[in-house]
Amino acid sequence: MASVRFTRVIGPGDTGADVEGVARALCREGSGATLSAFAKQTVERRQTWNQQKQDWLKKFEKAQGVKPDGIYGKWIHGELSPHFDAKAISLMDTWKPPPPPLIEPRQGFDSLHRSLWDIYSVGRRLDLFDLGTYNPDSNLPSGNPSDHAVYPAYAFDLGINPDIGFEHDLARSFFYIALKRPEIEYVILGNRIGYRRTGLVSYYGYGGHENHAHCSGNR
Repeated sequence: MASVRFTRVIGPGDTGADVEGVARALCREGSGATLSAFAKQTVERRQTWNQQKQDWLKKFEKAQGVKPDGIYGKWIHGELSPHFDAKAISLMDTWKPPPPPLIEPRQGFDSLHRSLWDIYSVGRRLDLFDLGTYNPDSNLPSGNPSDHAVYPAYAFDLGINPDIGFEHDLARSFFYIALKRPEIEYVILGNRIGYRRTGLVSYYGYGGHENHAHCSGNR
């Protein structure tokens, strides 16, 4: 039998393909419904760790001589593994953890183009702080309106402390993370500017970015 991936501890209310995989194995083992009856449930119900699945697992746990709690953990996974068929194994393999929640800019989600919500949140989770998204008065060194000046903005600024620009370890890490993202056009931090399409990082001599990282998206 192929090895069965253990995805996570599964408890009340958890959802996902792995929930269906575990439930399918419980059905095959005999603690759950018949596979034909289980297959008639909606996808949402099959992939939600509801009371029914907790009761199935408790029945299996009792048979293994352990205190039943309806929580699917690593030890009980090892005991159930022989009952996973190819479809259940595939369901376990395809499960991915949900992405972390988005962090709303202080000016609101509507102030920033949707394509930049995720990378903005990445920076915030690195403890960089919000210095703004939309600013109708923001101009480039050329005098033309910047990506902050459109609504929703195609740019955001994330602040750092102390104000050491490219020498700031977390901000520099974010700089290189952002450069790999397809929604980004360029990033400025301190006296460095990086262009996503080329990967080129070069000197930026216009100043004004020692205390924050600036990200501009693709328009």
